[in-house]
Amino acid sequence: MEEKSIGRGIIILSISSIVLKVLSALYMPILSYILTDEGIAIYTVGYDVFIFLFALTSLGMLPATTKLVAEYKVKTNDKSELQVMKVARNVLFIYGGVIAVLFAVMAKPLSKLLNSEQSFWVFVFLSPAVFIASILTAYRGYFQGCKDMLSLSVSNIIEQVLNVVFSLIFAFQLMKFSTKWGSTGGTVGTTIGALGALIYVRYIINKKYIEKSNLKQVRISKSKKREILKTLLTYAVPFILIAAIQNISNLIDVITIRNLIHGDVNVKTATLKYYTTIISVPLVIVTSLGIGIFPKIIKGYIEKNKKELMIQTSYFYKLTYMITIPAVFGLMILSKEVFYFVFGRTFGYEILSIGAVALLFMALTTIQNIVLQGMDKFGFIINLGIATILIKTLINIMLVRIDSINIIGAVIATIVSLMIATVINHKKLQKEFQVKIPIVKQSKTSIISAMIMSAVLLVLKYVIVNSFFMEYYTRAGAGIILFVLILIGVIVYFTALLLLGGITKYELDTVSPKIYEFMPQSLKSKVVKIK
Repeated sequence: MEEKSIGRGIIILSISSIVLKVLSALYMPILSYILTDEGIAIYTVGYDVFIFLFALTSLGMLPATTKLVAEYKVKTNDKSELQVMKVARNVLFIYGGVIAVLFAVMAKPLSKLLNSEQSFWVFVFLSPAVFIASILTAYRGYFQGCKDMLSLSVSNIIEQVLNVVFSLIFAFQLMKFSTKWGSTGGTVGTTIGALGALIYVRYIINKKYIEKSNLKQVRISKSKKREILKTLLTYAVPFILIAAIQNISNLIDVITIRNLIHGDVNVKTATLKYYTTIISVPLVIVTSLGIGIFPKIIKGYIEKNKKELMIQTSYFYKLTYMITIPAVFGLMILSKEVFYFVFGRTFGYEILSIGAVALLFMALTTIQNIVLQGMDKFGFIINLGIATILIKTLINIMLVRIDSINIIGAVIATIVSLMIATVINHKKLQKEFQVKIPIVKQSKTSIISAMIMSAVLLVLKYVIVNSFFMEYYTRAGAGIILFVLILIGVIVYFTALLLLGGITKYELDTVSPKIYEFMPQSLKSKVVKIK
C-alpha cells in the first residue's frame, strides 16, 4: 500500500512539474513579445540573480525540511513533525528576510556589476519574492515529508498561474512608460504568485493537519526544539551548497556576457535566455520520469542487490537516452523553425542548433545527482560541482570575448563542464554499486532511431516544406509546419525503436500500461517482453 502511495505521489508531482514547465514555456514568448529583446535582457539580469538567491534559500532548505519531517513522522507518534515545520518556518523567516533585505540594498552595485543599471528596480521588486518563497518552503517541505504531493502540486500550480497572469499584465501596462519599467512589471507576478501559494498552503495546513487532528495544543520542550534546529541546519548546509552550485551557471553566463561582449549585449543576453527556456522543456520530462526510478536504485543499493542495481541504473540511462536523444536531433534540425515560431525571429537560432547537445548531459547529471544525494554523497557532489563551475567559468572567459563566438562560447562551456561531470558521476556510481554499468551501449538503439527520424525530417523540411510552403511561412504557418514535423518525427522515432527491439514491455508499463493497450497488434509483437 505504501509503495502504491509513493508511486501515486511521484506521478502527481511529475505531472505538475510538466504542467509548470509548459506554463513557463508559454509565458516567455508572450513576455518577449511585450518587452522586446532589450526588455528581456533587463529582466533576465535581475531574474537570474533572483534564481540564485532562491536556490540559496528555498531550493536548499526544501529537501532538508522534507527529510527531517519524514524522519520525525516515522520515529515519533506525538505529531512533532508539525513542530519541525514551525522551526523551519522560523529559520526561513529570518534567513530569507536577511537575504531579501541584502538583495534590495545591494541592487545598485549588483546592477553595475552586471553592466545593466536599468535592472535596478527589477532587483528591488524581486526582493520580497525571496522572503515569501522562503517561508513557503517550510510548508512545502512539510507536505513533501508527509507525502502529500497533491497539496504540494496544487500550491506550485497556483503560484505559477498567478505569476504568469500578473507578470504579463504588469509588463504590458508598465511598458507604456518605458522598457525599464516594463521589465520590472514582468517580475511583479513572482511575488504575487508566491503570496497566493502561501495563503493556500497555510489554509491547507490549518484545515487538513491542525484542526482535523485537533493539534492546536501540540507543544514540545525547548531542548527538543534545539535538537530539531541543530539537525535541520546540519541537513540544510550541504543541500544549500548543492543548490547554489547547480543554479549558478546562468548567472556566470550573464556576468561574462555583459562584461566581455560590447556589441548588441542586450540582444545576445535575450537570445541566451530564449535558448535556456526552450532547452528546459524536455529536461523536466526526463527528470520527472527519472525520479520514479530513484527509489528502486536506492533500495538496491541499501540491500546490496547488484543485479537490481544493474537493471535499474541501466534502465535509467536508457530512459534518459530514449527521451533526450531524439529531442537533441530534433532541436538541431528544427532550431530555426522553433526559434521563429516561439520567439518570432530566427536571429540566434544557431545557439539552439549547437546547444541542443547540452540537453543530454543536463539530463544525465541531474538524475545522477538525485541518486548520489539519495546515497548521502554530498561531499562528492559539492567538490565535483565546484570543479565543473570553475572549468565552465574559465572556458566562458576564454571564448565569450572572441567576437566570432560570443554567446555560443557560454553554451560550449556548459556542454564541456556537464560532459566532465557526467563521466565522473558515472565512475562514482559504478564504484559505489560495484557493478559495471553500460552507459554507452544503452544509447545505440536511440541514436539509430533518431538518425532515421532525422533523415525523414530533413527530407520533409528541405524538399517538401521549402519547395511548396515557403510563401505561407508566417509565424502561424511555421507553427503548423513545426507541429506536423514534430508529430511525424515522434511517430517515425517510436516505430523505429520498436522495429529495432529498443522498447520492452516493462519500460512501457513504467511510463503507463495504457500505451501498450492502445498500440496496434502489428506493433505489439515488436515490443520486447522480459520475464
